[in-house]
Amino acid sequence: MQHIFEKKLGWSYTSNVESGQDQMLPFKIDEWLSFGTKCVLDLNAAKQVVTVYRPNHDPVMLTRDDIFTAEDILPGFALPLAKVVPNL
Repeated sequence: MQHIFEKKLGWSYTSNVESGQDQMLPFKIDEWLSFGTKCVLDLNAAKQVVTVYRPNHDPVMLTRDDIFTAEDILPGFALPLAKVVPNL
């Protein structure tokens, strides 16, 4: 039931924390975006980067020094990535 709901309405955003063993991730990202998700965040702790995927845009790679914003989803939202990306 949840899968049908997601297909019809989509999510505003979703996120993924890489485990290093998720070969299906590119397919998941494409699927989420096809459902209408406006933004997918992929956190790679080992590389200390967050890759932001949006429909019809190239992926954007952010580091812990960046601030993630999503004005089209949450106006005024700003997340300093240093709060979520570990400092190795």
